[in-house]
Amino acid sequence: MISDEKQDAAEVGVAVPLEWGPTDNALIMFANQFGIQIESGALLITVGQVSPPLFSGDPRENLERVRKIERVEIDVLARIAIPVPRAKQLRALLDQMIKNYEENRDQIEGEA
Repeated sequence: MISDEKQDAAEVGVAVPLEWGPTDNALIMFANQFGIQIESGALLITVGQVSPPLFSGDPRENLERVRKIERVEIDVLARIAIPVPRAKQLRALLDQMIKNYEENRDQIEGEA
């Protein structure tokens, strides 16, 4: 049961600021594969990575190795559920970040 004080705070719309914790030690994972489903009013996003097989040596032998490959597995990095309203905010944020990148691409890539 919610206490009267907490219920009153929720009814008047009290807001508490959110603050990101440290990101320095967070693992950065390269993602290049995405699957999206809709489940219970949220987007269920499966994030993955696929890396091509590594071949070295004789090109003819490599060609034979490639022909024997039946599939390349996608490593699942995470599954994330995002409510549709928050997904729309994420879409707007991604659109803005891509626009900023494209407008400043030469400057950004020149620094790398």
